[in-house]
Amino acid sequence: MIELKQASVMASERSAHDGGAVSVDAEVSEFERDVLRFLAAEWQRVIPRNAFEHTTLDPREIAERMIATVPRENPFNDAIGPFYDTAGLTRWLNVQKQRLTTLRNQRRLLALKTTKNRVVYPSFQFGARGELLPHLPDVVDLLEPVMKNPLSLARWLNTPAERFDGESAAVALRAGRLDEVVAAARQTAASLSR
Repeated sequence: MIELKQASVMASERSAHDGGAVSVDAEVSEFERDVLRFLAAEWQRVIPRNAFEHTTLDPREIAERMIATVPRENPFNDAIGPFYDTAGLTRWLNVQKQRLTTLRNQRRLLALKTTKNRVVYPSFQFGARGELLPHLPDVVDLLEPVMKNPLSLARWLNTPAERFDGESAAVALRAGRLDEVVAAARQTAASLSR
């Protein structure tokens, strides 16, 4: 069983950046404690005991992949929700950067640029295991010509609306309500093109 300290977490590791030892002794918030508790429980539930006894996997690599799945803070968060950066997304999905570019070009992946010219990806377009939002190209094809700004498109997709029973268009797409979302996108496109 994995034991978690309630007040602090002590870790000592080699820093990849400077090659020196880094000691971390930080107070852990209740939220962080809950995350660690749930992570330990899921690990024990999913990973068989001694599964990594003879592995060549690096524990740091496993931890980095897990952390890569957590969306990062971004200035767009208030408007759209959390985002993944390119490094985190390529690590989580285990793909090369070029694959993300291909998905963007196919309109299967929505990306925004920050004021610092960094590409970020709204997290609402991914399922729990990294599945892409179904039928995104159908909606983008209708709205992009009138919205031009990817931020507006992301807001439209992720804002709860009465026409989707208080859910967002993204949630409706995941639920298989393509016809309703396409009809709403057509209506929005028509009203914006006037």
